[in-house]
Amino acid sequence: MDESVALMVGNPTEIVAGAKVGAQALTAIIQQKPKKVIINGEQYIEFEDWQTVGQFFGVGVRTGDAEPVQINGIDGAKASAELIHLASGNIIGGAEAYCMRDEQKWQNKPWYQLASMAQTRAGAKALRNRFAWVVVLAGFKTTPAEEMPDANDEAPTVNTGKHICPIHNVPFFKKGKMKGYAHKIEGTDEWCNEQTKETEPPTPTETAPEAPKSTTAASKRNPDTILTWHELQKACFEDFKLQTKKDVLAECGGNSWDELTELPAFYYRQIAKVRE
Repeated sequence: MDESVALMVGNPTEIVAGAKVGAQALTAIIQQKPKKVIINGEQYIEFEDWQTVGQFFGVGVRTGDAEPVQINGIDGAKASAELIHLASGNIIGGAEAYCMRDEQKWQNKPWYQLASMAQTRAGAKALRNRFAWVVVLAGFKTTPAEEMPDANDEAPTVNTGKHICPIHNVPFFKKGKMKGYAHKIEGTDEWCNEQTKETEPPTPTETAPEAPKSTTAASKRNPDTILTWHELQKACFEDFKLQTKKDVLAECGGNSWDELTELPAFYYRQIAKVRE
């Protein structure tokens, strides 16, 4: 039997002894790296380090093509990888991994970079699934460094209860450098921002003159600024208290946006005439 394979099966004492040799060799290699990955005081190893561990045991990794995916409205890349026993060519493991645009570092990166990171993560994860026990002996964390968030990549803070978007019925969230809570509108590249007291019109005071009864929010809005169906829905919520897309469509006389042949501004004017 090939010696590298013998280190993974057989006598437990021999397996551990062989793994310790590999762990010591890995530690010596990583100590020479000029830039180490340290997060919260713990050291993580990178894809090339996992490949080194695989080579100790005669195992390589083969990654497949990345493919575009969308999960819960978030775009990204997905890739898979296989572990190959180099002497026989047999597949002895594998894994899948993702790189998504809701990660701060990857929000504005070109597609090829997302695809490459998804492949890197898949390869590292496949090796981790097989050789984490060796890396533990070396004293390193077993999550591949490529899967760890950057120090500035904050986890999303999700609002609950009263912070549900009244237009789309999904939670607002805030993370990273976002100035306020928002959510991405499913199926589009647009965002819906939560209105706060700072962004809402001031509440009239007792001494402020009362607006004429004939003046409404709709009459103050320029319909020609309503260029998209989302803007129509948002304006109808703010001005006419129409809560859902279905409510807006009912006022417009259609069951879907595709049935509405005029521009969004036209339908806003029609609703405003009825409401006023």
